[in-house]
Amino acid sequence: MKHKPSFSPHVVDNSLSLRQNVMDLTNHLDSTNYKIRPIRRKIRELLSLRFRQHVSSATLVELWLGISTDEARRIRNSRDRWIVIRYPLIEVGMSQ
Repeated sequence: MKHKPSFSPHVVDNSLSLRQNVMDLTNHLDSTNYKIRPIRRKIRELLSLRFRQHVSSATLVELWLGISTDEARRIRNSRDRWIVIRYPLIEVGMSQ
């Protein structure tokens, strides 16, 4: 018996759910293209790394991001083991 995929079991009109998923993906891609990639590119430049050059296992970068407690849901771990992300505004309990 095959499982039929569904975007949301509580939404009668799945086209609305699909449209929302596409919008979320578009927002994520914008974030990736205009925020995440440029930051990673600059970090690699500061480390004098060429394209596709691996990061040394001894290298550790501490990246500070200004996310307040109001946006705590945005907290993520880095996908790169050599980048440790800190959230100083959250550490001091600052909100907007």
